[in-house]
Amino acid sequence: VDNQPVNNFKFEQEFLGYQTNEIEPIVRTLQSYMTRSRPSVEIQNDGNDESSKAIAKVAEDVVNAKYELDNEFLRAREAAFWLLTVGNVFSKDYWDYNGGNYVRDYDEATGQWVQGDRLSGNNCSSILTPFHMILDHSVLDFEQQPYVGDQYVVDVDWARQAFNIDMPGYTGKASKIT
Repeated sequence: VDNQPVNNFKFEQEFLGYQTNEIEPIVRTLQSYMTRSRPSVEIQNDGNDESSKAIAKVAEDVVNAKYELDNEFLRAREAAFWLLTVGNVFSKDYWDYNGGNYVRDYDEATGQWVQGDRLSGNNCSSILTPFHMILDHSVLDFEQQPYVGDQYVVDVDWARQAFNIDMPGYTGKASKIT
């Protein structure tokens, strides 16, 4: 009658209900309690002489610096989240050969120190979920696992460079990665 188009729509009851994620606030709260305080590390000297006390003090300073440099607070929150969500989490502390600064090489021809193309590497830590782990699923006891690995997607050129290392544990076939 008033020349307006007729809008046909179906009334759907489920969109009127209150929807929420019931698990997320619980996980967030537990995560907060689990990471409320900084982990305590006790470092003891092995003698009463001043040298032993100084060594223990340096070790304590290194642990405290590592906590800050590796963002361990964020890692603890991430670990707590995954532990509460899936029931298991792994922490990986490793030497990253692609980290650090470029190593300076001595050029005998010029008698100068020049920046090389090798990196010095750096300590690195990360949190891995069970979704990133490679296990032998036929072995049910974790202590009996023949191997534990982790997986991630990387650029092929990066993989060639990162794994082209002549050391025990490396196959020497990194250049053949396609």
